[in-house]
This record gives sequence, C-alpha cells and structure tokens, in this order.
Amino acid sequence: MGSESISEARREWIRIARFDLYPNTDEPVGYVVGFGFSANQRSGYTDVIVPLNQTTGKTPDEIVDIAILSVATGIRTKMATFRSKSPLIGREISLPEEPKEPEEPEPKG
Repeated sequence: MGSESISEARREWIRIARFDLYPNTDEPVGYVVGFGFSANQRSGYTDVIVPLNQTTGKTPDEIVDIAILSVATGIRTKMATFRSKSPLIGREISLPEEPKEPEEPEPKG
C-alpha cells in the first residue's frame, strides 16, 4: 500500500450536506440540517430537524451549531466504528491475470 493510500485512509471529515426548511411546504416545522461524515474510507450521513421556535433570530451558522450539538454523539460513535474497521475493507483491487494453460506436448511420431 503506497503512502497516498495510507494518508487517504486516515483522512476524516464532517460536512454540511443539507440545509432546508422542512417540510418544503407552506407550513414548515423547522430546518432539516444534514451532515455527511467520513473516517477510514467509510462514510455516513445523518440529519436532524431544528424546530422553527429554536431558530427565530438565528443565522444559518447558528442553526447549524444547534443541529450539530444534537447529533455530535452519534457521529462520534459511528466514526469510531469506522476507525475500528480494517482499512483493507472497501479498498479496490484488481483480479490477477488468469493462469495460462500448459501447452500440450507435440506427439512424437
């Protein structure tokens, strides 16, 4: 395994993957905030609805802060599970070339 693969296996991230009024109707009840996350070449997603009464006067960044606080423990737990798995799982590999069949000896005549 080359050094690029090793550093990629250790790369971790959490990203905002969704930020919308929910449901997307005339009467939303909150903001749905979704987070994608990755560790050890595995990824996951979770989201949470932040009720509108908790978002009054808040900026989008403050709403994201409220959301991440409510899902942080679950994300940490899932990322720890990802880290505990072998980095071999999920790695792409190639099939070996098929063995060549031995040539038949020419009949002696």
